[in-house]
Formats: sequence, C-alpha cells, structure tokens
Amino acid sequence: MNKSNLILTVGALGLLLFVTGCSSPQESANKLFVEATQLAQKGSDAEPKSYIEASKYYDAALAKLEKIVSGYASTPVAVRLTSGEAKVGSTIFTEFKGTIVPRARLKAEGEGSPLVAAILVADTIQKADLKDTALRSIARAYAKAGQFDKALEVADAIQIGYWKAGALSGIARDYAKAGQFDRALEVSGTIQEGDYLKADALSGIARAYAKAGQFDRALEVAGTIQEEDYWKTDGLSGIAVAYAKAMALSAIAEAYVQAGQYDRAAGVFGQALEVTGTIQDADSKAWALSGIAEAYVQAGQYDRAAGVFEQALEVAGTIQDADSKARALSGIAEAYVQAGQYDRAAGVLDRALEVAGTIQNANLKAGALRGIAKAYAKAGQFDRALEVAGTIRKGFWVKTWALSGIAVAYAKAGQFDQALEVAGTIQKANWKASALSGIAEAYTETSKKVGERERQILHEIIAGLD
Repeated sequence: MNKSNLILTVGALGLLLFVTGCSSPQESANKLFVEATQLAQKGSDAEPKSYIEASKYYDAALAKLEKIVSGYASTPVAVRLTSGEAKVGSTIFTEFKGTIVPRARLKAEGEGSPLVAAILVADTIQKADLKDTALRSIARAYAKAGQFDKALEVADAIQIGYWKAGALSGIARDYAKAGQFDRALEVSGTIQEGDYLKADALSGIARAYAKAGQFDRALEVAGTIQEEDYWKTDGLSGIAVAYAKAMALSAIAEAYVQAGQYDRAAGVFGQALEVTGTIQDADSKAWALSGIAEAYVQAGQYDRAAGVFEQALEVAGTIQDADSKARALSGIAEAYVQAGQYDRAAGVLDRALEVAGTIQNANLKAGALRGIAKAYAKAGQFDRALEVAGTIRKGFWVKTWALSGIAVAYAKAGQFDQALEVAGTIQKANWKASALSGIAEAYTETSKKVGERERQILHEIIAGLD
C-alpha cells in the first residue's frame, strides 16, 4: 500500500460524503474508514523496519473496519466495503482481513521466533522433497519445545516416507526424554517396519529409559533392535541399525556406571563392542567405536575410553578411500568434542582436512568438507569452520548444508546473533529453514529470549522472502 492509494481513497470518500450527505451513522462510519485507511498505511510504512509494529497498525485498522461492517452495516461505506468496491489502500476488505492481516501477524511472530521464521521460509518451497526436509526439522523443533501435537501435525504434512520417518523418529525420542514412554513407543510404532530410522527411535527410547533408571525396560527395548534382519536385505541399513543398537547399549552401560553398578556396566559395554564388531564398513565402525568411547568418558572410565578411541583411530587408519577416511576422522573428532577433549578433536580434524584435500571427486570432496566444517563448529572453532565451508565450490548445495550446521553450532554455543547471521546467508530455503529450526531448539534448551539484535536479523530474513 502507498501514499497515492491513500489520497485516492480519501478523495473518493469525500465525493461520497458530498453526494449522499452526512447522517450521524454515515458520518461515524466514514470517519472510521478514514482512520482505518490511515492505520493501514502506517502499517505498510512500518513493515521495512518492524513487522511487530506493522501488525499492530493492521490489527487496529481491521478493528475499525469490522466495526463499520458490523455496527454500521446499512451505511454506503459498509456496503461498498463488503461488496469490494471500497478498498483499504490497494486491497479489498476481504483480502485485507483474510490475507494481509494474518500474514502480518505471522511475520510479527516470526520476528521473535526462529521457529515461526522457519515456517515462513518453508512456505516458499515448491518442491516436495526440499519442503519435506524443512518440515522434518520444524517438526523436531516443536517436539524439542514439548509441543508434541504441533510436531505430529507438521510430520503428518510430510509427503516423502524417508523424511516423515526422520521426523517421527525425533518426536519419539523427545517423548521418551520427557518421560512419556508409552507415547514414544506408540509413535515409533508408526514408522514402517524395515526402516532403519525405526531402530534410531528405539535406540533413543532405550537411552531415555536408562537415564530414568529403568534398566530392564532399557535393555528390553534395545533388544528389539535386530540388526541381523537388515544385514540380509540392505547392508547400509544394517550398518545404521547396528550403530543405533551399539549407541543404545553404551548409553545403558554409562547409566549403570552412574548408578554404581559397575559389573553390569562392564557387561553391557561388552555387548556394545560386540555389536560394533559386526559392522564391516570401516568408517561406520570407527564412528561406532568413537561413540562408545564417548560413553566411557561420560561414565568417568577414561582409560577405557582412551583405548576405544585408539581402536577407532586404528580402524580409520586402515581405510584406503580418502572420502571414507575423512568422514571417519570427522566422526571421531565429533566424539572427542562431545567428550570434552577439544585438543584431540582439533588434531584429528586437521588430519581429516588433509585427507579431504586428496579427494578427486568434487561431490565427495564437498561432502567430506561439510562434515569437517560441522565438526570444527561443534568444537567452537567457528572461524575455521567457516573457512572450510568457504572452500566448498560455489553452487554446490552441500555448501548451504554446511552453513546450516555451523549456524546451529553457533546457537548451541549461545552465540545466537552469529547463528542467525549465518542462517541469513544460506541461499537454499530448505537448509535455511533447517538452520532456523535448529537455532529454535537451542533457544528452547537455554530458555533464552530473542534479543533486539536477533529480532532485527529475523526481520531481514523474513523480508528477504517477499
């Protein structure tokens, strides 16, 4: 809406007054219409700086327009409004009420909520597969915030089975973390049998049972993860399921240690290592071993952790393929970070970067660099992370994926303005939405409110969607 539209509208109203005369209801209705139009123009003028302020003006304008339609229904201006002859700026009343005002309210909400901003970004995506990646992240963020009904509603809107299963797996894990184990199992049961993401959900539920001290239930759920069934049909799924089971068992063992049940812990740690031994793929085995080592660290068994980390590095050292080796090393580095061993993580990442430099295939190299950049960010080395991401060839979608991971890592480190600034640079809408969803999760975890600088950045992100 612009000022010339306002002048024309007010001028037309003056002509209407001259022709029809001014009875008291007409005068009141006409006065309200002028005020509403002025408020709508103020809302339009406020949008470049603040959607929150703009929405307030639009709401005030709508209140006056609705008063005309309901309280002065027989007046000429009310008739013209409902018929679409009289316009609020450049829009008819029904469009202003049904589109302009609700959209302004959503933008205003997005200015103070990265999750709502993510929804606005996702709304711009046309391709189903790309939209579904964004919706998966949004559903998970709602679950992290404890808004499970909303999370399930978003997951239900996902069309592609893989992304829907990913969303449901995350929701099930968060139900379990919230102590709602029956709901967690119910949701995991909706994931199609044979999908390895079902094993991922069950692994998370088992870990939550263990943290709650319900060891029998934890072991029972972990026991339902049958990696042997996957080895027969799909080797890659078998690897993923074996990894999920090993992580569940190592978390149960860690919980046993925390409870002082050291013998039981030793036995379950042994089971986790046994499952890891079935993984034939070297880089996946290295990832699994490093995950178990991380659990040993969390349990305070540092000597055992060092030994298993060494095993992981030895396995990674046997890998001939540069791409697989780089991915294995970045995975080990992430486990070192989770274990709080940042110096060791940095050393392993430097090795991973050196190996990645020898990868000839551009796509594989980009993927390896993305993993390394994410690991650097998790280690708090953000400049290094951005530097590595910057070496990914321009135009590769993997570059935006890398930036999404860095943005989330900034947020988890409490650096929310930097997180949103990086998110704002992401060109691909699905990864921008995923970054914003991850940042929203970090806000939930820290109970932090969105600050003024962050509101400004969110405003800029939303404004860029128009």
